Amino acid sequence: MRIVLATTGQPSTNPRLVKEANALVEAGYSVKVYYSYWADWAADTDRQLLETVKWEYELIGGAPYTDQITFILNKITFKFYQKISKYFNLSLAKSRNKTFDRLVKILKEEKANHYIAHNLGALVPIALAAKHNQSSFSFDAEDFHRGQYSQTCRDQDIEIRLENEYLPKARFVTTASSLITKHYQDLYPNQKFTTINNVFSKKEFKNTTLANNTDPLKLFWFSQTIGTNRGIEDVIEAIGLCSSNDIKLTLLGSISSENFSYFRKIVKEFGLQDHQFEIISPVSPKEIFEIAKYHDIGLALEPAFNLNNDLALSNKIFTYLSVGLTVIASETQAQRLFFEENSDIGITYCIGDVISLSKIIQGFIDDKKLLKQYKRNAYTIAETRFNWELECKKFISLINETFSK
Repeated sequence: MRIVLATTGQPSTNPRLVKEANALVEAGYSVKVYYSYWADWAADTDRQLLETVKWEYELIGGAPYTDQITFILNKITFKFYQKISKYFNLSLAKSRNKTFDRLVKILKEEKANHYIAHNLGALVPIALAAKHNQSSFSFDAEDFHRGQYSQTCRDQDIEIRLENEYLPKARFVTTASSLITKHYQDLYPNQKFTTINNVFSKKEFKNTTLANNTDPLKLFWFSQTIGTNRGIEDVIEAIGLCSSNDIKLTLLGSISSENFSYFRKIVKEFGLQDHQFEIISPVSPKEIFEIAKYHDIGLALEPAFNLNNDLALSNKIFTYLSVGLTVIASETQAQRLFFEENSDIGITYCIGDVISLSKIIQGFIDDKKLLKQYKRNAYTIAETRFNWELECKKFISLINETFSK
């Protein structure tokens, strides 16, 4: 059986897709992944990653470092469709995918038994290919796409139109949190939605659950991009309010020169010393675990700046659990629910409550015994409940059910 996956990003930027492709190969399926250029930093990590995979892959639409003419032409075409989509309901799907025409053509030629779309921009090409080849398709809703806007706007309207037309046609839809599942299920009661958490394989786990009583308290946060309105300012201010300066904050991700200067400025404004703050450039997904394991606390600082951010349960928390870090999390709907169901792995705080956040951090400095216990609990819950070995069974079951019908 042949299964094709497509994404508008790169493999390194979509660990969820990589895990699914790996699981499908291990289950005996023939797999190919089509992807598009997204960011320069992901090119190197892609090369490292793709050297290790057992599935086929192909870059669509060129990139700044290969097939530049195609890449530039696609950008021009994409901008054109983005402009006309603001005024007309014409070719809306092309305003969500820079390589739309090329991807549709290739997918139609790539006969498969089942197609899987990752990212909304890949949904329509996948659906068209499945219809053309009389096959089935599914969609992975890692985000609640229509909820990615803080207010009603034309872009939101476009995404609602695309979801309304194509999600009901999918054989099934997977989501990345139970609350995203609930919101989509309310919208499409006849569709099958299944939550597949953003967990990781035990092969990536690093058991480093003992806190060192002499080292600084080490806090860790990561994302593809380091930017404003991510809760980072709050934790910097909170560290500055602590009575101890025996604390270090490490951020990992791609950062613009403007944001680099901005964060360096507020670090000084809130009284942190140079040794208390570090920024690390993007690394491969596997290397994140190696870096994270040397810390004590993982930070999930989501500010709920839109409904999707409030409902999503990111891979941050599961990364922290996988290496035995205590977690400090803001009380988004999703994170609050997760901590209600999984106690004694960390502490939550009200979004924007810097004083409470500071007290939590100071509390872990003062009580290393509690810190150690939470770290042990975090690793235990990852080993017993939140790992890909367990979670992928739900995914493979959905695929197997598709072919049994």
